[in-house]
Amino acid sequence: MPMQSAFLAMVCSEACGGRAGSAGCRRAGTAGRNRRARSRGPPSQGCRQPYPRKCWSARAAGAAAAHLHAPRVSSGAPVRRGTLAPMDDTPETDTPPARVAPGKQMLMEAATRLAARQGSVHTLVLREVAREAGFNHNTFYRHFDSLEDMMHTVVQGFGRELAEGLRQMRFSVPPGQPPTPAVVGWLFDFALRHADVFTVAMREQYGPPGPIRDVVRGMLIRLREDMGRDLIALGVLPQADPARLQRMLHIIVTQVFQLCLDVIEAPRRRDELLAAAQEMFETLVAGAAVLAPRARS
Repeated sequence: MPMQSAFLAMVCSEACGGRAGSAGCRRAGTAGRNRRARSRGPPSQGCRQPYPRKCWSARAAGAAAAHLHAPRVSSGAPVRRGTLAPMDDTPETDTPPARVAPGKQMLMEAATRLAARQGSVHTLVLREVAREAGFNHNTFYRHFDSLEDMMHTVVQGFGRELAEGLRQMRFSVPPGQPPTPAVVGWLFDFALRHADVFTVAMREQYGPPGPIRDVVRGMLIRLREDMGRDLIALGVLPQADPARLQRMLHIIVTQVFQLCLDVIEAPRRRDELLAAAQEMFETLVAGAAVLAPRARS
């Protein structure tokens, strides 16, 4: 109790600007005087804060007392391994992804249309992109620093959506059924819905050196890694030599993405190209299964 009284006196003294013994501080020290102070209405001269029925020092003293006596209740939020526990008692929540502004989305779509039409992102001109989107060229800089920054954002968003969709489709296939019809079929439909950005990304992987090509190639590497990890976990691929397995996955991804471009050019060939993808996948998986025992021996 003596320590708590000293703490309250210190809070009151600071609230009244260091004027120890002022009317505001004396009133904060006694409960009965606090009640009388609240009933009197305007604050006294010792505490000039603009609260009509209760001076600031009394409010601060009450808050301090509540802090001293309030029990600390843990939220029970789990602490992830390798991270620090949160400093407060608020449970951690996942922040939803920010919604893309309509103007920003229109600029990205205009840029991918022009790049697909012209053959390369390196031929884009800022004023033409803004005009294609229906904006003044000054509007561009409200959303992006440069054309390169914009295309980097386009390819990253495209790769993220593609990877998430493929993983969901792999794990949605019922056990005992081949994954190719569902997974590659979804990929064909995705390519048709995003024909411009798909075409641009596939061209840029063989384009001149630069950040956009690096982003595209990095995206394809991650797709191969996800595919190998998921198909091994599902029992579709055998446990083979990692280097040989990556070479096989490289062939599969390269050929399937080329088939996606064929579907974009001729959607009526979808079923025919889907059958070709399934035959290629089954042939390569059968070869990997034959070679796996040799690699282990």
